[in-house]
Amino acid sequence: MSRNLYIHGLRGILAFLIFLFHVTDSGLPTYASQSLAFILGTFEYAVELFFGISGIVIAIAFKKARKPLEFLYDRATRIFPVLWVTVLTIVVLGQFQSSKAIPSTPFDIAVNLLALPPIFPFPIIHPAAWSISYEFAFYSMFVLFGISSQFFSKRAALIIACTAGLLLLSQHLRAACFVTGMAIAYGLLDRPVKRGIILPSGLLLFCGDFTLAFTC
Repeated sequence: MSRNLYIHGLRGILAFLIFLFHVTDSGLPTYASQSLAFILGTFEYAVELFFGISGIVIAIAFKKARKPLEFLYDRATRIFPVLWVTVLTIVVLGQFQSSKAIPSTPFDIAVNLLALPPIFPFPIIHPAAWSISYEFAFYSMFVLFGISSQFFSKRAALIIACTAGLLLLSQHLRAACFVTGMAIAYGLLDRPVKRGIILPSGLLLFCGDFTLAFTC
């Protein structure tokens, strides 16, 4: 499948909107307009759309990978270097704060460098990195499927991966948007019957997540 510039372009725009939100949410004196602050604050929900696009991109990337671990290595080498530099920078600069509120034990640093929190209940050093943890959990579903299919039938491997995915969704509803993108990538919305089942379900999950995020 050829590279779709529209999908990657939209993914880049959404990433930029999320960046603007984090600047707005930083508490720094960036501007005085409350109207502009409100508009930029709504970009928080661009992350759900970003997850949906990621569902498409990652499904395609997994199809192209020759082996599951090759797919995981490609994902890790794209994301981990920037994450490591960011986390370590925060830890170092945090030592100059009098409050010492940033988690900085060797264990805290290790789990954050592996993007485990908040998927796993460990203290998070870089609050904005929660989405990376979600992404790697999503990648692991594909890797689990790929490895399981080497020992079991594809149907059994799919059941194993989907069961793990349902456990993830039961704790982290925002990850549901990955599933919608994956359904599009695999053509599950191409047939009217499947589209009539999957699309409303995806919209309900998205609306439910939006409501929870807005009210919490």
